[in-house]
Amino acid sequence: MGLWKAHNFVEMALEWLIARQHPELEGQVQHAFARLGELAFLSPHLACFFERDDLDLVQGLPAMLPFLALEQISPASLAERYQRQVRLRHGVEAIAVQEAAGLIVEIATAIQPHCWAFLEDVLGRMGAMLEQEGWEG
Repeated sequence: MGLWKAHNFVEMALEWLIARQHPELEGQVQHAFARLGELAFLSPHLACFFERDDLDLVQGLPAMLPFLALEQISPASLAERYQRQVRLRHGVEAIAVQEAAGLIVEIATAIQPHCWAFLEDVLGRMGAMLEQEGWEG
């Protein structure tokens, strides 16, 4: 089933929890992808942060679209997108999608009690780091 990439299942579980908690994000993410040109100003900052002059993350975002579940996010849709990823990146022909979706639900149940505090902590730390680097909120 591709369990050598177990962290991906935790990420998908968190993505599903966030999508359920904030359904408005679905449209906002779709809107952002439709207007990537407006995010071009971020590229030099991201390249500097990652210390790579040749890096243009904003231009690379469309290549991620086949791997993202942007509509009706569910454990099943996330598992199907994950199957695409392991097929293209690792040559694994298929995963057990239904079992993968069940695992996403199981992990979401396990992390849900603590994930919001974790995300608040991470967002606070990121905000402080960006402020330290001179970004204004």
